[in-house]
Amino acid sequence: MGITSNHRFIPAARNLQLSFEDTDDIHVTEKTFEKIRFNRNTECYRTALLLAKMIILNYSPDISNGENDILAILFDMNMLFEKFIYFQIKKEEDNFKDCGLSISGQESRSFWQGRRVRPDIVAEFNKANEKKRVVLDTKWKVVTGNTPSDDDLKQMYVYNLHFGSPRSILLYPNVGNKNTGPKPYENSDTLGNEYEHFCQMLFVDLFDDDGRKKQDIGKNIIDGFIN
Repeated sequence: MGITSNHRFIPAARNLQLSFEDTDDIHVTEKTFEKIRFNRNTECYRTALLLAKMIILNYSPDISNGENDILAILFDMNMLFEKFIYFQIKKEEDNFKDCGLSISGQESRSFWQGRRVRPDIVAEFNKANEKKRVVLDTKWKVVTGNTPSDDDLKQMYVYNLHFGSPRSILLYPNVGNKNTGPKPYENSDTLGNEYEHFCQMLFVDLFDDDGRKKQDIGKNIIDGFIN
């Protein structure tokens, strides 16, 4: 309980402690795990004990060969990056009260035959006495030449139309890229020049020079689309 601030996990940890109230505390070392012998009754606990060993002894999975088998703990980096960016922006919301900033995530609109479009983030704010809306979508990928893919551009085009946003922003992790201003979509035969809208690329600096997470990620992103 002392290593998490997540209020969903703390009650669960307390309930688990009640199940082990008659169990003595011991000092666990690598030799503790070496003494464990598996049989038909305990084999089902092998994976759980392996994971416990990695956590308690502070092991890190490595791609090189070693004596210990390890578990593959995989993350969907696209989803992780999306959630990370959303929370970094959302926690800065109160610092931009003067422009009425409002951040929402996973807002959806009907698209075709029950299907829906759902950008990662929708931001609304006031500027020059006007209500502005910007759609943001995160992309965990490396972009070469500061040029988004056709699929990414088409996706943001649809978001602009369905969310009434004159500007959409593609957010990428920064790997030596340079931010540029919004670029306009060409006029279409249907809309003509009645709806001028743009797409912009923003590259997010995630770490400082010491390899630590930057503390002003959300603020920099908000400054990027408000200013």
